[in-house]
Amino acid sequence: MAKKKKNTKRNNPQRKKEKKKFSFKFNKKVKSKAEQKRNKKRTVIISIVLAVVIFISSIPFIANAVTRAIHRNQLALFTPAVVESQITPGKEVDGNWAFVAARDFKIMQLSDLEIAAGFLSTMEDSSAFNAIETMISMETPDFLVVTGDLVHTAISKSGTTNTMAALKIVANMIDSLEVYWTVTLGEDDEMGTASRKEVAEYLASEELEYCLFELGDESVDGYGNNIIKIKNVEGKIIQAIYSFDTHGKSDEAIKPSQIEWYKSSLEKLNEENKEHLKDGETTKTLAFMHKPLEEYKLGYEATKTQGADNIKLFYGHVKEDVGVSEKSDNLFETMLELKSTQGIFCGHDHLNTMSMEYEGIRLTYCGSIDYLDYDGIDTLGKQRNCTIIDVDLENSTFDCRSENFYQDRYISYFAKGEVTDIK
Repeated sequence: MAKKKKNTKRNNPQRKKEKKKFSFKFNKKVKSKAEQKRNKKRTVIISIVLAVVIFISSIPFIANAVTRAIHRNQLALFTPAVVESQITPGKEVDGNWAFVAARDFKIMQLSDLEIAAGFLSTMEDSSAFNAIETMISMETPDFLVVTGDLVHTAISKSGTTNTMAALKIVANMIDSLEVYWTVTLGEDDEMGTASRKEVAEYLASEELEYCLFELGDESVDGYGNNIIKIKNVEGKIIQAIYSFDTHGKSDEAIKPSQIEWYKSSLEKLNEENKEHLKDGETTKTLAFMHKPLEEYKLGYEATKTQGADNIKLFYGHVKEDVGVSEKSDNLFETMLELKSTQGIFCGHDHLNTMSMEYEGIRLTYCGSIDYLDYDGIDTLGKQRNCTIIDVDLENSTFDCRSENFYQDRYISYFAKGEVTDIK
């Protein structure tokens, strides 16, 4: 009987090793495909989540862009104010702007516009634009001073922190009305993503044709410490308008360098004006700033005292605390000493409209345009005022009055809206 041939193929150890090796490779390959499938699924989920996050985060940017387009369309409907015999200012050798007038000169003050240009503040901003345009177009001033807080880019109220976007919209809107104007900066003007310097540089740029704001002397604290002269045709300085920076959230509204600038610049004005001044007489000035000086508070307290002979109340009301800085300064005392400044005009306290004479200097609140900053202020109207300052060229004097947006004489392009405190 033949011997059975041994199956060397089956019993070959090398073959068993190869089989195990093949089996190992096969299992590893199967595992890799499963892992790839899981990874692919994980990648898809992550991509979807990221896409959702990006989409949600882009909504405010898209909404804000749409809002600004809406505002630009609204502002395109406004036409330039018709200023009769408009006076064009010129730059003088000392670097200051000057108006030369052959008639009495009209200054208008607005304050605390609080524009945000965000998707959450669309209605408030539109209402503010309507009020600004109406008052400027109806009053047609020779010169406009905005005493701070042009913008209010608080994300909780507006949905944006883009200060420059809001600033450019409101500044170009005012400029399009073709009235010469300037600004004293407020604390809200540096609230969002832009610095105070960036805001000031834009206001001083050539992009704004009618804005006379300038950065000011670098040796003086702040931005926009400027002088603008009002002259008669004989060359006499009838009034010099001083703009003071009150430094945002600083605890000191007026710095010592600004007081020194006021004193030294007034000496130069007196020297320039000496041919037109009598012995002992000084050039008359008006001062504009965002925050009130401490004397606003002292004067208001004096109005409560019967028989006080250093105070005279002309008009208006005080509906909120006078928001003075923590540190006192001696600007007011310097003004009394130099006997030049006849009136000071400020904003900051949105509900206050009082005008009084204290220690011989007229102290006046403007009120505010604000529809956004103070809670519920969009439903109030008594404070939504401008101040009109009439400069008498013959006597180098002035008088001022408060004009309310809701009066019938002010015809607005859009509806004014309802307020609860004016019937």
